[in-house]
Amino acid sequence: MAPFCTGRAARSTCAVTGKAASRASLYFAAMMAAALIGFSGCNSSQGGLESVVASGTTALAQAIDPIGIEFVNGPSPSAPTSVVVTTPEPTSVAAPSPTQGPAAPTLAPSAPPTVAPTAPIVAPALSPSVVAPAPSAAPSPTRPRVTTPRRPVTTKAPAPAATAAPVAPPTPAPALSVPVPVAAPTTSPAPVTAAPVTTVAAVSAGASCSAGRKNQVRAGTAGTVICSKVKGRWIWVDAASANSTAVTAVAAPAVVPGFDGHTITLGIIGTSTNANFANVSRSITAAIEARMAAVNRRGGVAGKYPVRLVVRDANYDPTLTINEINATKNQVVGYASILGTPSVEAALPLLRQEQLLASPASQEARWALESSLLPVLNSYQVQTINGVSYWLEQQGGGAAASTVCAVSVASSFGDAGTEGTRFAVSESGAKLGVVVTLVPNDNNVAPALAQLRAAGCQAVTATVAPLQLVALVVGAARSGWATRWIASAAGFSDRIVTPQTGPAFEQTVWVVGDGPQWGDPTLKVLVDELLASDNRYWTENPDVGLVFGHAQGATWEAVLERAVADRDLSRAGLLAASRKVATVNIDGVGSTIDYSQPARLSSPRATIFAVDNSYRNSIRMLSFGYSSAVAARYKFSAR
Repeated sequence: MAPFCTGRAARSTCAVTGKAASRASLYFAAMMAAALIGFSGCNSSQGGLESVVASGTTALAQAIDPIGIEFVNGPSPSAPTSVVVTTPEPTSVAAPSPTQGPAAPTLAPSAPPTVAPTAPIVAPALSPSVVAPAPSAAPSPTRPRVTTPRRPVTTKAPAPAATAAPVAPPTPAPALSVPVPVAAPTTSPAPVTAAPVTTVAAVSAGASCSAGRKNQVRAGTAGTVICSKVKGRWIWVDAASANSTAVTAVAAPAVVPGFDGHTITLGIIGTSTNANFANVSRSITAAIEARMAAVNRRGGVAGKYPVRLVVRDANYDPTLTINEINATKNQVVGYASILGTPSVEAALPLLRQEQLLASPASQEARWALESSLLPVLNSYQVQTINGVSYWLEQQGGGAAASTVCAVSVASSFGDAGTEGTRFAVSESGAKLGVVVTLVPNDNNVAPALAQLRAAGCQAVTATVAPLQLVALVVGAARSGWATRWIASAAGFSDRIVTPQTGPAFEQTVWVVGDGPQWGDPTLKVLVDELLASDNRYWTENPDVGLVFGHAQGATWEAVLERAVADRDLSRAGLLAASRKVATVNIDGVGSTIDYSQPARLSSPRATIFAVDNSYRNSIRMLSFGYSSAVAARYKFSAR
């Protein structure tokens, strides 16, 4: 059990439950099946709060959408469906030695598994609605933990006031088109006068001040500013040039595509239909929506401009992604998330041409050099380099005696992993075995496994899609071949770790990503935002997309605040604002980036996880913030 409970209103809600207990009865007759986890609130048990999982139920709380969100291209499914891998159930797999790598699994050899995806596992649709924002205090981030125990310890908490009853599953939300509000004429407010009081700290016009600073005059970044109440909000405003005691209210940014003078609209291009990436895409969207809902509860950006989201499904397809950008570019100020390295790469010429700012749901290192992109967290290259370096440290015997190989999907996503592998091997002195490439969406991995095994690969970096990863891992185990698989977090999903596949994954797979383990107090801000938005499906069924989406949402909030302070939400204004935010507070969920630098390099650190089906996300942290000397030497350039 790894409880992580948060008080909310007159009740307490559990955000995290033990995974093994809830999943034991959910998988049967297939290697990869999944079901939603029902819940009936939190009850006190053994001095702490635990989530009660109703056996045999799939009831979910109805999601309440506190911001305007438009789902296009048909309704989003109201409940998860399954992705099934048809392969015999494995027997036991021997545990590996901590220093010599995994021992060969005691499995009867058989043909490699055939992966047959059906509909993807997706979260329930959010109710399209608009709720007037109400100010509330933002939660405070906490310090990340450096290590995680084998079994997270339940903390003492008071008993909840009431236990929530199971809620019926929501019905699918119909496709809804929410029109962009028509621009309303604005009027200039009357001048505000204030008696000057000399201070010294320089502030920006438009930044918040407090009633306690009323009438104070300060040196501003572009002249004198005075703390005044403008339209119910205390802010620093420019002093009139002719009279140091007179100030003019900060004007609203001009009306531009995506901003009608009242509401800021952001786009998200992801997928709820792609079998490999629907789960992570939906959780990215959920975390961004939860962050923007928190912004709206505080009154909106700068306390006055609420945020609305337009979500489009491009099915992880580069061509469809370009189509969706063309269809929405005049409705949004920018894109809070565009899913997939190949899609971002294809969209770059259009983004540059239109001067559109977008945050890639991709961790390709090259994005740090692109002024049109707002990357978050570390890079795939850094992840792979640190994964190989960590394995070499644990392996012992010296790098020269170690053979490292790579398997990657034939795309720019796979290229990033291969690049990191080649660099790690060349810099460490290890031997590079073979580099094998898989065709996208092709799960016939038997030829690849034969090449990897013949090369004597002791460790294999895997930058592939989730269904390809499960085919590789289980196929190797069934053939009696043991190697250490080092997988990128973007190609891993806890949905592929079932009671049938779990033994092979737990014995042979490490996952390299960023940020702490789910349940760490550092993630409290993220969890609180999800709970406040009633997005409880994701707190009970988390994956790595939540952390990524939270980082994207926090970064876009900072850019929008800067652009509003500059009174410019135009495309050029947002690009300029993105260079002024420097390092964004992403609440400790992962590595930060200094956006003010021409090459916006992320941290050379990564987090190494072992696959463990008894933990949330099916991953258990081995090393937090691990940074090798090799990763510190990595310098990338445009390919």
